[in-house]
Amino acid sequence: MATSFIPSKTPTPLKVLLGLCAGFSALSPFVGSYLSLSFSGVERLYLWQFVTYPFIHPFPSGLLHLAFNLYLMWIFGASLLERFSPKAFLTLFFGTAIIGGLAAWGAMAGLNIPYTLYGSS
Repeated sequence: MATSFIPSKTPTPLKVLLGLCAGFSALSPFVGSYLSLSFSGVERLYLWQFVTYPFIHPFPSGLLHLAFNLYLMWIFGASLLERFSPKAFLTLFFGTAIIGGLAAWGAMAGLNIPYTLYGSS
């Protein structure tokens, strides 16, 4: 049984997520500090960072990282959307992003780490 590493179709919710990720990453030199997750950003009440950090990859230095993440999102997202509704898929995507962001922010605060978190991986 052969397994394909290219989905036969790309559902619309996945196209939107992939487009947002590619678009925001291309704009990251200009908007990255506002959209990626940082301890100082949350201190300034940039709470949207908990939702937007998965869409930011440093550009152009993170081009390979971006390409790999887009490919993985495409493969796994298409597979999940074959089994689940778009609402369930988006709830999973954003729910895990928020939970992961909260955990990372807690580590940043607890360990006094001034780093910035970006990317869906």
